[in-house]
Amino acid sequence: MKYTLIFILIVLFNIQSTAQTVVDQKGTKISVDTSKWKTVGNDIYNKNVGKVGIGTASPSAQLHTTGTVRLEGIGTNTSNTKILTTDASGNVTTRQASELLSGNIRSVAVLGADLSTSSISLINIPDLSFIVTAGITYRFYATIPFISSDQTNGSRWTINGPATSFLSYTSRYTFSSNSETYNYSNTYNFPNSANNNSNAAGGNLAIIQGMITPSVNGTVTVRFASELAAPDNITVKKGATLEYW
Repeated sequence: MKYTLIFILIVLFNIQSTAQTVVDQKGTKISVDTSKWKTVGNDIYNKNVGKVGIGTASPSAQLHTTGTVRLEGIGTNTSNTKILTTDASGNVTTRQASELLSGNIRSVAVLGADLSTSSISLINIPDLSFIVTAGITYRFYATIPFISSDQTNGSRWTINGPATSFLSYTSRYTFSSNSETYNYSNTYNFPNSANNNSNAAGGNLAIIQGMITPSVNGTVTVRFASELAAPDNITVKKGATLEYW
């Protein structure tokens, strides 16, 4: 009898040493096999290096479910741009959006605040720019509302960028209430001079559109200048856009 009691105590000790007690959602106490699971506060994790199957006895991944999966309460993070995808077998991975689409992804750059200049030399509009990779052909379309300090003060609008194997674009912009200045070019920073008039009543608009194939990596940037120096000026209005793809 003495030996039997000792044996029972040893068995109970071994069971207790490999179990922890937790409470399920109904408040019922249950034992957790600590050889496989570990609880840390309200968390629990499996210590094994094997796979977990839900609805399958033969899981093929660390977590394998044969039913639906719901992800609730996921936050929004605009700096993380990868997309969750699955293959035909349901294996999940992340990929860049550019890997899923043919051609370039259409993007839009927006001017965040008014930008004025009295410079008769071209200056950059930093917000209206995009990075290009050598050998890839891009299309671009800039829509730029602007005002002039005086009707007799004109402007010019163009682009600058890296060396190219192909470049063709047009820039057109307000000359008066019913006319525009047109320029067609295959070189940067064209035209060399500004027109000599603007629409004093407002409604001035510059449009630059074209195609480019850079031969080296770089940045394409929209540029502009005033015809007359201070006190005259040209102001690009907040919200001007540059689309590129």
